[in-house]
This record gives sequence, C-alpha cells and structure tokens, in this order.
Amino acid sequence: MLVKIYEDMEVQSKDVFITIEETDLVNLVHQIREKGLKMGKDLGVISYNDTPLKELLGITVISTNFKAMGKTAADFLRRNKNEKVKDQA
Repeated sequence: MLVKIYEDMEVQSKDVFITIEETDLVNLVHQIREKGLKMGKDLGVISYNDTPLKELLGITVISTNFKAMGKTAADFLRRNKNEKVKDQA
C-alpha cells in the first residue's frame, strides 16, 4: 500500500488510488493527465472530503457527515453515554 503519491510514480491503467492529502491528489491528477488516462474509465481515484473542485473534476469522494456526528456526540453527552457507533454517512 502506498502512503504517498510521488511525481515520478508509474501510474497505469486499471490502478486504483485513495488519496487523503490534497498534494497527493494534485500529483496524481498531473500524472494521469500526462499519460492521457481518464479517471473513472482507465483508473480509479477516490479522495477524502468533498470539495466543489473535486466535483468538477469528477473525483469520487468519501466524506463524513459532520452534522450527524455532532448530533450523536451531543446526545451521548446529554445522556452520559459512552459507546462506539458506526458513522452512517
């Protein structure tokens, strides 16, 4: 598993990348364009946290529902509850 996207990496068709850092996403998009590949067709790109730019570029995103998390945290505090719950985003 790669932790960082490097400028000199060999990006190939049928690869799938999950990026967390924006700089890694930028490096990856540069390489994809240089190779003439199409995101979503030739290879997959998934990024954390939705932004308007990612929507314009057609990048798949994974985001957390912060509003729901806040409501759950407030409910736990109000009821003095301490448990693990799965994010339902």
